[in-house]
Amino acid sequence: MNLTKHSYLIDFLKREGIDQFKSLIFLSLSVALVSTLMVAMINKGASLVADDKPITIYFFAYLILLGVFWFVARRSNKKNVTHSQFLIHKFVMRTMKMVLQSNLINFEKIGATRILNSVGKDAQTLSGTIPLLIGSVTSISIVIFLIIYTAFISITAFIILTVVTLIIFLITSKALMKSHNSIMEAWKQEVGFFAIYNDFLFGFQEIKLNKDRAKSIAEDFIALSKKTAKNKADALVEITNFFSFLQTMLYILIGIMIFIVPILSTHFSKDILEIATTTLFLVGSLSATIQTIPSLSQGNVAAKQVLDIEEILKRGLNKEVKQYQFDKEVKSIELRDAVFKYDNKEKFQLGPINFKFSKGKIYFVRGSNGSGKTTLLRLLVGLYSPEKGGVYVNGQLLKNNLKTSYQNLFAVVFNDSHLFSKLYGISDESLEQLSDLISMMELNHKVEVKNKIFNTLDLSTGQRKRIALMVALMEDRNFIVLDEWAADQDPVFRKKFYKKILPSLKKQGKTVIALTHDDAYYDTADEIIKLENGKMNS
Repeated sequence: MNLTKHSYLIDFLKREGIDQFKSLIFLSLSVALVSTLMVAMINKGASLVADDKPITIYFFAYLILLGVFWFVARRSNKKNVTHSQFLIHKFVMRTMKMVLQSNLINFEKIGATRILNSVGKDAQTLSGTIPLLIGSVTSISIVIFLIIYTAFISITAFIILTVVTLIIFLITSKALMKSHNSIMEAWKQEVGFFAIYNDFLFGFQEIKLNKDRAKSIAEDFIALSKKTAKNKADALVEITNFFSFLQTMLYILIGIMIFIVPILSTHFSKDILEIATTTLFLVGSLSATIQTIPSLSQGNVAAKQVLDIEEILKRGLNKEVKQYQFDKEVKSIELRDAVFKYDNKEKFQLGPINFKFSKGKIYFVRGSNGSGKTTLLRLLVGLYSPEKGGVYVNGQLLKNNLKTSYQNLFAVVFNDSHLFSKLYGISDESLEQLSDLISMMELNHKVEVKNKIFNTLDLSTGQRKRIALMVALMEDRNFIVLDEWAADQDPVFRKKFYKKILPSLKKQGKTVIALTHDDAYYDTADEIIKLENGKMNS
């Protein structure tokens, strides 16, 4: 039965593991076949009992079939659930890999909320839907096998069962296709819903301090939530209400087989017991299939979202090139005629930029908001690629096969840097300086680290930035890039940063490139770069 005009769920399964999918179908068919044989054995036993004939052989045959059913069903269930979870694991891992390989521009266009929604909500929906799909294959197979079985009992019953079952499937498919678009639209709206919820959670402080903002975001949140809930409810209610009609049809089918057909067929009455039993089992399997339809419909929508997000991520993948390390110490990084443009309404352009950063110096970058300072940093560290011009290392144009090695030259603390609760990527050797760094950042009574895990990150903005700098220093990179780092420090520690920490880093041979507005400390820098409207003046 087609779940919709197009089954994205089947597309997902084919792409993830067609061989294992075939194996699951084979096990489902085996369960269905054994189930049908058991029904046939029950009918045969009942017939023999009615004729007062011995049933010992059939009893033991039934026990054997029961054992086979138990074994095959357990194997099918285990493989079904295990394979489903493994498919989702593969998808999540592949998505993570593509995100890592994706460029920052593409990542920003997609948005973290949509990616998180895909690997979270959509993936979990699929993990529950795939076993249901395989289970529905078993139920449908049982229906088909039982219909075939009735042909050996009564051609009249076979024709009636076939026609009515086909009618039910056709009506169900038509109803499902009608509601699918509503479910799809509601699913898309949920992405926007989670985006607002994300703003609500991460902007909690701002919301608490502004009643009008709180009211406005609450209104948007409630309106979109109601709209999404209504669309999903309308679609799902339409399907679930349709069950009543289908259940009625199933009862009509049983009634026809028991009360009507014996009148039309003189030879049917002697087979009424077998037909009634077979029909009841058939109706049970058909009902089980129908009841999975809402979940399968939602799973189909989730599969489309998963396939779409992967397709979008693929467009922004950096071409895989075998990476090499620099064979010489990097003493200079230079931007030559480097230009970067944002593809947005403002059409902001940075550059052309021409500037050389030499090892062991301190550079300050200043400029008004929107002048392109953060864009310059992202271009410098390799998060953005210049549309024109290039990056030169030791006077040589940076090639793609050195891109990873180049990015590993930098330890960066952005203004909105994320703090990880664990010291990922920090070597045991670097941990030896942890105690000294904590003291330098004056966090002795605030922070402890055990097994590379911070005891707390519930700190002030300035203290969190100190931790971010501390982690950056443990990375032991030759180029340190700081985005408005000192802005959230108190005056005493700010002075320590400019007069002690930065000179100490320079003495170690580190190159520091810092965005700053602290003109009182401009004398600390070897060179000051000024940006205005994307243009550089040194």
